[in-house]
Parts: sequence; C-alpha cells; structure tokens
Amino acid sequence: MVQQQFKESTIVIIDTGKRVIKAGRGLHDLLPAPTVSLQARVGLRKADATRFRNGTGAMEVEDPSASSSLPLPKGLRPSNYLVGHLLDEAIAAGEDVELWWPFDNGSVKDWTQAEALWKYVLFQGLHLRRTLNEFPVLLSLPKPLSFPAYQTLAQVFFERFNVAAFSVFDRAVVQIFAANQTSGIVVEGRKVTVGKERHRMCEPLLDSDLVKSYVRDGLKDELTCMTLPAGINAASRELDLPIRAVVWEAIQVAGKLGRAKTFGAALTSHLRAYVARDPAEFGMGITTDQPKSFRVVKVPEYFAHYREIGDELAGFLGASIVAKTGLGIAFPPHPIGRAAHVLAATITPLPMHLLQALSCIPKRLFRFIVPLTLFFLFSFLLTFIFVLYHPPRAPGRFQRLSWQKWDVVSLNPDGTLPGGSNPPKPGNWTNTDGKEWWQLDELDAGEAPASVSLPLDVWSPLLPHSTGLTEIAIKSCILPPDIVDWCAPKSTPEEDALKGKWVRVGRDLNFKTGMWYLSIYYRRTRRLDVPLITDIHFLRANESISSLPGAEQTWVRAAGDLHDGVPSEPPLRLYYQLRRPLAGIPEAVEIRDLVTEIDVLYGLGDRVPWGFQRVNIPVVDGKEGRKGRDAVWVVFRKGMKRPPRAKPLHFSDDGKFKILQVADLHYSVSQGRCRDVDPQMLPPYLSAGVSAAECKGDTLTRTLLAQTLELEKPSLVVFTGDQLNGQDTSWDSTSVILKAIGEVIDAKIPWAVVFGNHDDERTDLDRTEQMRVLTRMPYAVREMEEGPSWVDGVGNWWVAVKSPDPSATHLLTLYFLDSHAYDRSNWAFWKPPEYDWLKQSQIDWYLQQSASISPIERPFTPDGAKDLGQVWPANVKRDKTLAKPNAMMFFHIPLPESYSTPDISSSGEVLSYGEKLEGTGSPSKNSGFFEKALQKSAEREGPGSPREVKVVANGHCHLTDECKRVGGVWLCFGGGGSFSGYGKLGFDRRFRVYEISDFGETIRTYKRLQDGSVSGELVLVGNGAVGNR
Repeated sequence: MVQQQFKESTIVIIDTGKRVIKAGRGLHDLLPAPTVSLQARVGLRKADATRFRNGTGAMEVEDPSASSSLPLPKGLRPSNYLVGHLLDEAIAAGEDVELWWPFDNGSVKDWTQAEALWKYVLFQGLHLRRTLNEFPVLLSLPKPLSFPAYQTLAQVFFERFNVAAFSVFDRAVVQIFAANQTSGIVVEGRKVTVGKERHRMCEPLLDSDLVKSYVRDGLKDELTCMTLPAGINAASRELDLPIRAVVWEAIQVAGKLGRAKTFGAALTSHLRAYVARDPAEFGMGITTDQPKSFRVVKVPEYFAHYREIGDELAGFLGASIVAKTGLGIAFPPHPIGRAAHVLAATITPLPMHLLQALSCIPKRLFRFIVPLTLFFLFSFLLTFIFVLYHPPRAPGRFQRLSWQKWDVVSLNPDGTLPGGSNPPKPGNWTNTDGKEWWQLDELDAGEAPASVSLPLDVWSPLLPHSTGLTEIAIKSCILPPDIVDWCAPKSTPEEDALKGKWVRVGRDLNFKTGMWYLSIYYRRTRRLDVPLITDIHFLRANESISSLPGAEQTWVRAAGDLHDGVPSEPPLRLYYQLRRPLAGIPEAVEIRDLVTEIDVLYGLGDRVPWGFQRVNIPVVDGKEGRKGRDAVWVVFRKGMKRPPRAKPLHFSDDGKFKILQVADLHYSVSQGRCRDVDPQMLPPYLSAGVSAAECKGDTLTRTLLAQTLELEKPSLVVFTGDQLNGQDTSWDSTSVILKAIGEVIDAKIPWAVVFGNHDDERTDLDRTEQMRVLTRMPYAVREMEEGPSWVDGVGNWWVAVKSPDPSATHLLTLYFLDSHAYDRSNWAFWKPPEYDWLKQSQIDWYLQQSASISPIERPFTPDGAKDLGQVWPANVKRDKTLAKPNAMMFFHIPLPESYSTPDISSSGEVLSYGEKLEGTGSPSKNSGFFEKALQKSAEREGPGSPREVKVVANGHCHLTDECKRVGGVWLCFGGGGSFSGYGKLGFDRRFRVYEISDFGETIRTYKRLQDGSVSGELVLVGNGAVGNR
C-alpha cells in the first residue's frame, strides 16, 4: 500500500477515553494541547426515547450522571442524540434526558452513539469540512477491539466522516509513549470526590488495612476489592515471567489522578513491598516472580503546553508524538487509505506483547537495530528502483502531440520547452558573469516551468496553465452555481475525452447588474490534435463578423448572450477564434498564441493580472450617479507569462535600504469617493480637473502614490493594512488588490503586505485566499506567506535584509504580523465591536523566530578583499561586538503601549514627536505582546542589552503620525495616505519613510506629504539618534 504525505497542519488527534474525549488539529514543534475536551456521553430527551422505543414506555433516570439502564431505542441516527454543548444546555435547563456512556467499559457499546460523539468532535468542535477530504485522523481507544469492530470503525471514519487517512492505537500504548517509554504499566483513575480531609484522599487506594476493614464490614467483596499496589502486582503477574520485571521499570499514573502531586510519592512507598528484598539473587540463577526494582514515571516537563497537566493529558500527548514522529516520512504506522479501508486489519493497533518483547532485548543489541533496519530498507529501495520498477517508455515523437497521459508537451524537436521557458541548469553558481549574488537567475531555479501539468477541470486563474482551450459557452441560471451547478452546458463522454470537461469561470457576470446568474464556461485539453482558441472578441448586435480580424471561417460564436438577464441592454455576443490542429506543424506554431485562461474583473479594469489582457469592450459599462454600477470586464491570457519575482532584499553598496510605508488605502471596486478633501487645497498635479462633485478618492491616491514612488525610489514598499475598504465596497477582492499594488508593480519595486481590520470585511475572499492571490503577484517579496498554521492570523512571517557583498550577511530583520480585525467573543449587536489583539501563539512564534537568528559582528564592514596582497597588521583594535541585527516590525492595529507615557532622554527631552488628532485606536485588551515579546527579546545576552526590535510601524489611525519611544522601542504611526479614507482638512495625506543606513546601524524616518515636501525628520537609532542627546 502506498503511504501518503500529509501536512502537519491537517493532522487530527482524537484521544478517546472512557469518560472524556480530547481532540485537536494541527501539529507544530511545541505539540499543542487539545482544543476540544468533551464528556464521552450522549443524551436523548425522554419523549424522543419513548417514541423511538415504539411505545414501550420510559423509566425515570434518577442519576443523570449515570448511563441509562433502559434498553437502547431502535432506529436512531447520530443526529438524533444530544452531544456536547447541546446536551449540557438540555441538562442545565432541567429537561428530562436519558444518558449513555458508549465507551464506559473500554469497548464500543453502541456504534451510533460513538459515531455521534466523533462526528461532534470533528465538525462541531474542530470545525472541519467533510467535503474537503484533507484531514487524516489518529484515534486512540481505551482497549483493543475485535477484527469486525475495526472494520466498522474504518467504515465510519471513511464513509461517514470522509477522512483522508486513518490510524488507531491503544490508549495505554500512547500514554506510556508520552512518558518517554515503550513499555510499562499505566494507572488511570476516574474523578475522585473527597470530603473535608483531603490529605487522606490516597488512603482508600493504597492502605491495605483500610481495604481489609471494608471487606470485614461487608462493604466490599474480597475478590474485587484490593489496593492499587496489589492491583499493579496482579496485572503484572498476568504476563510471562521474563516480562514482569520489565514493565515495572515504568509505572505511570495518568488521568485525573496524575494531577495529585503527592500521589506518586505515596504510591512509591507502598510499591516497595512487592520488590525483591535481595536483588543479588537474580544473578545466581535463582528465579522469582518479584521485580528487582521499579520506577514511577511522569510526562517530561519540556513539553511547554503540558507542564502542569501532562499526566492528565498523556493520551493526547502520546498520540501527538506518534503523529509527529511519523509525519516526516508518511502518516504514522497502521494507516489506511480510502480505497483500502475494507482491509481493516491494517489498522490493528500496535500489540502490547510486541512492545513487551522488544523490552526484553538486551540493551547492548539495541544499537544494532537502527542500522540494520536502515540497511534493509535501503536495499529494498535499490531493488525496487533497479529491478522491480520498469516504467513504460515515453511515447514517440509522432505520439507526443495527442498523448493525454503525459504531463509536459514539447513542440521543439530538441525536446526543450517552447518560448525559452527552460529552467536554468543547476551548478552554475560560480559563473556569475559579473552579477551580484542577488542578481543571479539561479535564484528562480526550481520553479515549475510553464508547460508543467496542472488539473484541467479546476478554475484557478493564477495557476501557470499552458494548455489550450477548445470551446466557450455562456450559460444563465436561476440557482447559484457555486452551490449546485445544474445549468452547465451539456456534454458527452466522447466530447469530454476530445475537448475536455466544462469548467466554470467562478465569477458572476451579472453580479449587481442582472436578474439571475450568468457564467462563462470553457473546455481545456492537453491535446494538440484538436482546434484550439487563439483570440476572443465581443460583438454588439449591430456589428458584423466581417469586422473581426482574420478569416471569417476561423471565428466561432459562443452559445449564449453576455447580456442575458440585464434589463434594457441589447444582445452582446462572444466570438472566439480557432486555429487548426497543431499536430504535424510544430515549427509554425507558438504555444504563446493559445488562450490558456479566462477571468472576470469589475470596476475600471485598467489593472489586470500579469499576462492577461482585456477583451475589446466591457460586458457592462460603468455608470455614475444614484443608480450607478461598476463595469464588468472579461480578461484572458495567452500562453503562460510567469510574473517577475522580486530580487532578494539587500542593502545598496553604500549601506542603505529605504522602506516606504503605505497605510490605509481603503480602495473599493469603484473609483471611490473623496473623504474630507478640498480640491482647492490640493497641489496642482492632483487638483487638475478635480471638483468636489467629481473627486475620485482611489484615482487621486494612485496619482499621489506614483508621485511618491518616483520621488523616494524605495527599496521596499510595505502596505500596513486596510488596502481594501471593505464595508460592501470591496466585494471583488482581486480587482481591488490589483488596483492597490498596481503603481508599485509598474515601478518594479519589491513589496509586502499585512492585513488590517477592513481587508476581509464583507469581501468575497478571506485573508488566506487573499494572501494566495498576493503571493502570486509580480515583485511580491519572496518570503511573504500565510505563516504557520499553529499561529493565529494570516501573514505572520519575517525576512532578512542582507549585505550586497558575496557574504550575504543578515543585517536587518523585518517582522510582519497579523493584528486581526475585531473581537468576536464579546460581540453584541447594540454596540460596535472592539478591536482584536495579538495572541499568545504570535508571542511564542516571535520569540521562537528571534531565537533562531544568529548574532553578527557589528557594525558590519563589507568584504571588499582589502586584506589581500599585504601583510596583516598585528593587534588591530576593532570596536565591534557580537549582536543580532536590528529589527523592525509591521502590523496594522497599534499596541496599547502606543498610548503610554513616552521615554525621557538623558537630557530631559520627551521622546514623542508628531501629531495625534484622534482618540485611542488600540484594542481594549492588552495581551502583553509588548512585555512578553518585544521586551523579552534582546539583541545580545547580558543585562542592559538593547531590544532586538527597534521600531514598530502601525497604520489604522489616519490622523496620527506620532512616533514615540516606550521602553526602548519606537512605536510609530504611518498616518493616512489615501483620499478614500477619512481625514481632516489641513492634515495632508502622507506616507512614512524609513531610511536604514550604515548597513543597518542607523534608522532615520520622515514623512513625505502630498505636496512633495518632507516633514518630521528623526533619527531613531544609531549615530545622532534623538534618544542619545
């Protein structure tokens, strides 16, 4: 069976105990604690239970915490049961509810009830989506099941829950794993109720005299009543003689009982009675069934999330360890895939007797197990590659043009990819041809070439498709096609095989303009022996096909009307040009002539994705006024033009690096409206032809940004949130994103983004989807990403700015964080939502990343080879130190400390500069990011060391451009730079600039105003810093 690779962020751990189920999703280096804790019980309202029992009547349940003794109702489904918070609410409301505990005896007493619990955990507790089939599950059970039970278990998880893979372990096995052992005895108790004398809690479990008094008084049966040490001894005696002493080497107290800190010591003192008094007799050939020693083990304290409750959560932790250690190769042992779940024997848990047998191997032999295992695995791999595996030969040249199985199609006789898209050959790093390290083309090596195979039946316009389209159609539908696509064009299997399956362009042409849904469909194929589309054109009803370029017979009219459902609009037809099959004429054809993708954009339409072009006219023209509407454009791409990538961030040869902060653009699909703007107060290059009634905020801001880029020529542009206005005006995120970054792309400047509170506010794409769009745009910083799955938010990442010399030394660190949007936990409709805050996971992530950065020799001197060709002077005194590079941090919503009292310099100067013309914009809750993260991370070890992060740059507050130093860290606002965002007359729009010089040692800042002037120049760090005066 082929094992499958899975991302750690998708792994689901479900620890099923007799009374409690704990679950969590995603793994990372710190092994997170479970996020779901659920009592393993289900309930049924008395009336429903009676109805399902077909009128047999119902008995009163006196103890709601106990399992119902009534016969199970018949015909129940998992959805009929009350589980989790629904059950808790019903009990709290005093409803008459019957309860069942399906795992109470360690096995599965009722599969429907068990399915109800697991279903709640997966889809209610962990919020997974059944349709995605992307999450593998590792399940632990109280004790092994029978073979038919494992078959049922596999059927439930694959057919009912649609999991990607599945693995099962005994709970005792993973619990002992959590204590860093492979065999041992696990003691787990249920919840214990104690009275006033809490210090005597352990006596009923450990004191044999007290237990004998229970038997003597007739309270307990002598056969079932024994102390915990006696029970441990009795359990070990059930094992084979050589194994008994081995399991005593690891006795673990798990569950609720493990939280009693003194219980381990008390248990240790009572277990000594079962240890052989003279261990020397084991070496003289004398056998005994008593162990010679024992050890009570606990979960190690180096698991950060388990330090206080590790033994209670040993089952979940052990399962996480199994998943973590197995994921480097494939899913943990005993996985099964969907096609093989009928072979349920593959999920049989690791037998305890196998672990016990391993424990009996002499320790001196263990050193040979791993090398031997690796040797046999490597031998098998070589045998498979060179003996067993014989792939079929590639199809011949005459077959290549129409072969569907093979991914890459090449039309050049020498086998190279057309259009010069061959990837550079590795190994040429030494031949730089006079280029610097950050200019080498090899930095782009390893990317997928244009002709690589991608799914043909999935619409994703930014994927590098190079396969051609064969047919286009327009179809209307009353029902939303995103939910159910009943209106797709008809097709047959023969047509699908020849032309490809129909694919819907996932944007509605009639959005906000028509009465029903209208979509474009196309077919895509890898075949080259069928006619392929090379051009698209729109014709109005009064235009003739003869007006189209080329021969009329090459143009085909697509089925459907582009104005279907739009009132008072004449018909508009789509024509596409077909070129005869390419087979047999590879020299005369370029793949770049083929139409490879179609998309729909809204608004002005002057910004299209890289490599796309607009059709000759819009589907719907934009209109201004009370009944205005945004234009709708169809765009298409020919061939595959890979967007240019930003060069790695680096200082200039004179040691400078400039950052332009662009805060709060607030762009919309439309051209936006000016807010708090008097056109007469604008500089001439902005006010030309602008009136108060015709002031377009987005258009003015784009002009201002282009002018600022021309004046500053920054090394990097950072958008610090609220690029999108949200609030139902940015309903097509892609069109607005293209507008926001358009001027920076035109200037060919690297850029990066953090999200603000408005970026995903009532938009069609969430933050994750927007980040995927952003990272595929030209000149985006290479390191920009969604960030680790275990860290809250989207866009938590960092990048190093390096030296320009061949050493490429890390000289400046730039951190980017997601400050989130609004706090939904305390939301109420009668009051505005409060701003969210940076989370503990982001604190942990920052400290982890900061600790990974190595110190450098500062101040940095580039390697100019000046020490060659001469005798080195002895005892040269260098005024340098080892420290981490300076760092800056960017996020949208400011910290509460941005409004704290500023520092005071040694000369008595208050270190606060700039204007603050509005109230507080920080969250009301302080998560402690400033104290726990920024203040904890120093640039070097030792007392009095400066903080690593010297500057924090925020947006969010349009009327604040204040910079103040608090606790040694500069907290700076960018100020509003957009005419589409709120402002104030007399307070110019502005962008903040950070100029880092001396190879990262000096940080200077100023503001570039709308009239082109510079204001508020400050040296924040380094020589001449205001804090040093």
